[in-house]
Amino acid sequence: MKKALATVLVVIMIAAIFTPTLAMATPQHPFTDVGTNTWYSEAVDYVWANNLMRGTGANTFSPNSTMSRAMVATILYRLADEPSVSFAPVFTDVSAGSWYANAVIWANTNNIVQGVGGGRFAPNADVTREQFVTLLFRFAMFLEIDTSVPMSFNLLQFEDRIHISSWAQEPMLWAAYHGLITGTSITTLSPSGTATRAQCATILHRFSDLLSTPTDPDIPTDPPIDLPPNATDMEWQMFLEVNQLRTAHGAPPLAWCNCLRDVALAHSFDMWQRDFHGHTNPDGIGPGGRIRNAGIDFIAASENVASGFRTFKAANAGFMESPIHRDTLLSPGWTHIGIGHWDGGGGSYNGLHWTQKFIRQPDHVCR
Repeated sequence: MKKALATVLVVIMIAAIFTPTLAMATPQHPFTDVGTNTWYSEAVDYVWANNLMRGTGANTFSPNSTMSRAMVATILYRLADEPSVSFAPVFTDVSAGSWYANAVIWANTNNIVQGVGGGRFAPNADVTREQFVTLLFRFAMFLEIDTSVPMSFNLLQFEDRIHISSWAQEPMLWAAYHGLITGTSITTLSPSGTATRAQCATILHRFSDLLSTPTDPDIPTDPPIDLPPNATDMEWQMFLEVNQLRTAHGAPPLAWCNCLRDVALAHSFDMWQRDFHGHTNPDGIGPGGRIRNAGIDFIAASENVASGFRTFKAANAGFMESPIHRDTLLSPGWTHIGIGHWDGGGGSYNGLHWTQKFIRQPDHVCR
């Protein structure tokens, strides 16, 4: 998906379709390369007992080998009890009769896997950790498992979180929240690292607990959100996360400004309607001019613009990956924020546009 970011600073004086049947994990596997005391031994017992993963040889599991796209599709297909499939030539490199054909066609039909472009699936390509988690996340959605995550949960402890791809932000957050992934160290998730067979087996084993107890009354949930009169849930969720990020980085939280939100939404809508991305509209009016035209008094103002990001988490992650946008979002000088999100569908950036407007205002009169 094509995505874009832009920022500017202005200063002026003034639940389930079905439940897979899972066997108890029993150490019956024949693998000589899986020791009984390894961190993944119990997981290998589980995937073997449930016929989710087989060996790479008669007596080998190859725990450190990588997983391919075809292997992952096949695992999820088996987890779904291998429903009947009518083959269709969806991908040029997936032929009828191949060992992974039914799995790939089923997973594609159910929006779990996609192609890599050019009509290809690339069945032998290695899968990264964030890709594997994303496919499992889509499978959970297929099962109609609740994939929501409380706003209070974040990945701030992981220094490489900024390297998570935008499309994997929500899946990785979900996986970390439920303990499916715990990091390759205390401070790293290694999202772009290849997923090994041992890692995948372990994640699948942990996922089985989620299947057994899709809702846990002990898991804390956020209280209902009382939205401002003119904010959508998506805008308010972004606002809450912005303040979480600011607090984590030592910046004071911002106050919500309804008037500023209206200006931000108008710009997001304008980018969609007139098909452009940036701060200055086709009429030559920039961020400061739009704020002044709305009658909002301010000392200084800034604007972050993003297009093509499906979720507020992905958009915020995009801002945090860019030094100039990050500095704008975390600047201690702002007092108020307004956020406008427009999803028009189609057109450039899939019709997805976000505008964050920041101001420093005298006497805090923003309403």
